[in-house]
Amino acid sequence: MYELQGSDDEDEEWDEEVFSHSTPPHRPIWMRIVLIALILLVLLVLGIRLAFLADDIQWQQRQMKNYVNFTNTTRVATIQACRTDAPYRMSVMLILYGKNGRVVLSKTYLVDGAKWTLRSDVVTYPSWISSTPFAGLESGYKVTRLEGHYSDSATDRKYQHNDHDLNQGNDEIFTKHPWPVDQVRQLSVSWTPDGQTYDVFLAGSQLLLVPSSQQLAHCHP
Repeated sequence: MYELQGSDDEDEEWDEEVFSHSTPPHRPIWMRIVLIALILLVLLVLGIRLAFLADDIQWQQRQMKNYVNFTNTTRVATIQACRTDAPYRMSVMLILYGKNGRVVLSKTYLVDGAKWTLRSDVVTYPSWISSTPFAGLESGYKVTRLEGHYSDSATDRKYQHNDHDLNQGNDEIFTKHPWPVDQVRQLSVSWTPDGQTYDVFLAGSQLLLVPSSQQLAHCHP
């Protein structure tokens, strides 16, 4: 019997061919360094953006502590205004409500004008933010101002103004409208000093004035 044997040169050529096809070519070391540097740069940028986002969310949480969560119809205030002996001056009894209907302010103000106006800021977040536990951000309102208005410009120039900021007035979150705030609105309601007691309700996108079931004794001692 005969054995078929190839030459040693042929075996070496076959081994070199198999090795060359099975081993991928190496990238130059400078390409690997550049790729690693780009990955680290992307991670750094993402980290910085996340840090700024977390800081901004915490700032909004601090701002929204002054606001009260609301439902479809929420009583925000009770008010009674009556005229005084001074021309175009009224005495206004104002009660403000906080969370769970708790009274947070009960005070009398002197307001100049033919009508009083109560203003409120409303900050609204999208539903996906309100339902995100870690964000801690919910839509809310804050009564910000009680002011008087005259019936015409001539009277307005003749008599003085003594408007009153409430709850420290407008917050930065209202004026800056940062992400992810969906909408900011300033609502107002006005009426004459007729001596009657009214409840002020936040309903949808407006403030409503409704005759109150209780009558304050401010104008009718």
